[in-house]
Order: sequence, then structure tokens, then C-alpha cells
Amino acid sequence: MKTLSNISTIQSGFTFREAVFHDPEGDVNIIQAKDIHDGSIHFAELPKVQGVSLRATRLTGNIVLLSARGSFRAAACSFAEPAVAASSLYVIWPDDAQADPEFLSLYLNSPVAQAYFAQNSTGSSIKTLLIGTLRNLPVPDVPLDRQAKIVRLRKNQQQQHTILERRIAINQAILTELITTASQGAAA
Repeated sequence: MKTLSNISTIQSGFTFREAVFHDPEGDVNIIQAKDIHDGSIHFAELPKVQGVSLRATRLTGNIVLLSARGSFRAAACSFAEPAVAASSLYVIWPDDAQADPEFLSLYLNSPVAQAYFAQNSTGSSIKTLLIGTLRNLPVPDVPLDRQAKIVRLRKNQQQQHTILERRIAINQAILTELITTASQGAAA
């Protein structure tokens, strides 16, 4: 086991002085904790702001974002457009030689890491994860090739889940059509 700080650089997101409102002319995406869904971020839905005067660290490369308060959700992402993480997030830059961002995101969302967060967070009504606590998170020392296999397995599970949902929807549509047809035949 290693600590998260041994395999990555971690920093808090940028603190905005006021609420973030979408500017259609904006050139910088703003990512907030509420934007993390099922281990991913839907970039098309992010608010944009004018970034000319924004003095925040622009997100670059392959990183992991983790919500700092509430439910501690993580997402691995890569950035094609300028983006800034809000203070509700921790930004984690994994060392490429030691940790795959997608594997790290899976681990941060795992029951093991979530139990650590639950035991070590502060606050009574809204739990907060302190950056020092996050830095001390024990992370298994898994070789990169095995990390890649675990990530592929998770992607396969997600594909199977999507196919299963489609099958259920198709079966429901068939059942609805059969009932509709039967009820129309009975009325005639």
C-alpha cells in the first residue's frame, strides 16, 4: 500500500467569490461537484465563464476530480478545452508511472475508499473531506498492466449494463404493444 500523496499531486479547486452563471460567450468550462455522475463528467452540460481574468489553475492532462463535501464521488477526465475545478472538488494529478487515472477513479469510488472517507471526514450534517486526510488515503500498489485490466473489466460491465437496459426497454415495449393490441381486439 502507498498513500495517495505518494502517487499523485493533489490540490483544492478554485474558490469563486460569487455564484457561477453560464455565459454563452464563455471560453472556460467550470466543473463543480454536482457535475460528477457515475464516475464521469458530462462536458456538454458544464457552465462556461469568461476566463480572461480568471486566476485559477487550468486543468490539463489526465486527472481525477473528487468531490470534497457530501458524497465523495470521483471521475477521471481529460481536457480538450480550458476548464477550472471549483472549490467543491479536489484535483488529483496521478503520476503516470504509478497510477492510471481511470483506475484511481474506480478505487476512489470503491467501498474501501468510501469507508475511509466516511470514517475520516469531518462535519455533522454535511461531511467534508480534508485535503490532508485525502493525501493519507491508503491506495493499493497495483501494477499498471493490472490497473488497465481492471479498467477494461469495468468498461465491459458498463457496456453489459447498457445492453441489459436496452433489452428491458424493448421487452417492455413489446409487452405494452401486446396489451394495447389485445385491448383493442377485445373492444371490437
